[in-house]
Parts: sequence; structure tokens; C-alpha cells
Amino acid sequence: MPVYSDFPVLVRRLQGVRQKIAESRSDRANRHKIYASIEAADFPDLVKEFRTMAENEQHDDGAREAQSLARFSGHLGFWTAVVGLVAAVVIPFIIERGRSSGLNQSARIPTIGITSHAPSCRVAELG
Repeated sequence: MPVYSDFPVLVRRLQGVRQKIAESRSDRANRHKIYASIEAADFPDLVKEFRTMAENEQHDDGAREAQSLARFSGHLGFWTAVVGLVAAVVIPFIIERGRSSGLNQSARIPTIGITSHAPSCRVAELG
């Protein structure tokens, strides 16, 4: 996967800005000057660097999506096979265990007692 080559430089610049902000908290008298230097010198370069990184990222999105889809398909196929194998081994075992226990099907599986209480309709014969 391609990586933005100037990312370490961008991180160092951001760390420098964070350090200046930390200094401004301890030096309240010069706080406005520190923020003005960040705004004038550091901020425009950071914005330009970020935009360059974002443009590079957009070019790499198509390749990254294709890789991600291929990886997902591989994982999906693997887990489908695992579930299928487990089911092929476990289901016959469960069926055989049920047969050997002597219980009939209705006694082992709980059911909801639903009955029909529909009123009966009688049609009167006209004489």
C-alpha cells in the first residue's frame, strides 16, 4: 500500500506547533505573539502539506478499495468453508445423538402452543 513519503515531516511540523501551543499556555504574556507566529508561518505550510497528502490519498483510493475487496472476499470464503465444515461434522452428530436418546422429535424441541380459536360458521339452510 503506498504511503505518503513526506508524512514524517508533516508529523514533525505538527509536533512543533503543539510544542508552541504548550509554550503559550505557560507564557500568557506572549500568548498572542506565539499564536500569530503559528498562524503566519506554520499554518499555511501545514495546510499546503495536508492538501498534497489528501490529493495523493485520492489517487490511491481505487487500488486500496480493490485490495480491501479482495481481502474481504478471501476472508468471507474462508469463514464460509469453516462454517460449512463445522456444520457437516456437528449436524450428523446431533441427529445421531437425538436418535440414540430415545426421545421423539416433539419432546426435544420446545414449541409455542398456538391454537386456532376461530369461530365456527354455520350456514343455515333455507327451506
